[in-house]
Amino acid sequence: MSKKQHTSFEKHIEQLKAFKEAHGHLRVTPTLDTKLAAFCGHMRHARRKPDSPGMIITADRIKALDELGFEWNEQKTTHII
Repeated sequence: MSKKQHTSFEKHIEQLKAFKEAHGHLRVTPTLDTKLAAFCGHMRHARRKPDSPGMIITADRIKALDELGFEWNEQKTTHII
């Protein structure tokens, strides 16, 4: 039985950079990349509800995501034309 492997925050940042380079945006949907979309959802949730258990998002992580142009508003991610 294999253990679930966790991807580091830094690795996700690199994946987001590559996604943005390939797609020209950071509106990651499960159709485009299931795991990266889940990470984005976790980051949004962690920022929206910082006291809830799960992934912790620090000011440094928020800054790193902001510098990439991360889409914090989920509505933007669901309306791809």
